[in-house]
Amino acid sequence: LVSMYMSGDGVERSFEKAAEWNKRVAEAYGEIFKAEPCFENLDTWLSSYISIAGKYSIANDTYSQLDQYMYLTDLCDRIANLTADDKQLDNTRLRYKALGYIYASNCYKNLGNLEKTVECPKKALAILEPLYKEDFKLGSAWIEKDYATCLAFVGETYRLTNDINTALSYFTKATDIKRELRERYKFTGNIDFETEYAMSLANLAGVHLLNYENLRAAEYYKEALSVLDAAE
Repeated sequence: LVSMYMSGDGVERSFEKAAEWNKRVAEAYGEIFKAEPCFENLDTWLSSYISIAGKYSIANDTYSQLDQYMYLTDLCDRIANLTADDKQLDNTRLRYKALGYIYASNCYKNLGNLEKTVECPKKALAILEPLYKEDFKLGSAWIEKDYATCLAFVGETYRLTNDINTALSYFTKATDIKRELRERYKFTGNIDFETEYAMSLANLAGVHLLNYENLRAAEYYKEALSVLDAAE
């Protein structure tokens, strides 16, 4: 039914109804995880709420989208007792709590709430930084990628408050991490790390422009285009 409402296959297309059915699916995934606690089941359960929020985003319902991200952060707190005895599960829970805050920040920005836009990425950073320093990979590079994304969001909050030099330092850190990820995984055929790095370069260029460093900005824009061309 989620797929049918998303595509309009046999029913009137409705992203809102797709989201409502997606919530039922998420609840079922929750029961599956409780019956069989493992990384795959927890990841599927918690990622469902990001998927639900995405459907509200397509429907241009920012308030409902925000509700899902904040529900996710609250859910991650409520299930702490279910993951406390397993490091991988608990770090997965913390990762999704951080992601809820990161994405909520964008919603608050779209709603014009500067205070919450600034507050949410800093909450996420407080969660992700210890995980990044532990070098805990969850069998992948997700913690590193999410940490870099969070740094960029924090950088954006400083850009919004006109602290350009501090913004630049955060965007630079984010770009350095994404550059390292790109180099590490460039032979895997996964272009996500290429596009993530290119986007990070473009963000960094934009901040250099605000700092009246046009030549430096041009260098980063050229590198971003080069990365995207190579990924095609």
